[in-house]
Amino acid sequence: MIDRTKTLTELEGNDWGEPPYPSYLITTVYAVRKKPIGSLCNEELRVAIGQEMGLRFLLPVALDRLSEEPLSQGHLYPGDLFRSVIGLPSDVWLEEPDLWNRAKEIGDRFWTLADADSPWYTKLEREIREEYARFVSTALRAPKG
Repeated sequence: MIDRTKTLTELEGNDWGEPPYPSYLITTVYAVRKKPIGSLCNEELRVAIGQEMGLRFLLPVALDRLSEEPLSQGHLYPGDLFRSVIGLPSDVWLEEPDLWNRAKEIGDRFWTLADADSPWYTKLEREIREEYARFVSTALRAPKG
């Protein structure tokens, strides 16, 4: 079990120091490293996962959040956290089949909860469905035991 009161800096044993410049992305990922992982907001999780940062620690936190609310959102639109999770490269999921199964269960619920009349949904549905299909196909590439 991961200690969610610890920071990524503590869990990974790697202090990045201060951000080298003040862009939103850089300051966010540096700040994420200094907060207890259990206290990260959806936006911080979305950004860090999108940067493939600390996945061993952050994916379980994000999946717990998404299990409660598949349409959890950061600063973009309902479901942006889910999209960040399913957008990870296939090799991440091939190494973590239990997490893949959890994400797949969340994905099955995601589509029943999405509001088809919502502007974000009509604009992004096709892209998210394609990304989800790619995510689901990861299971087909998994080595058979």
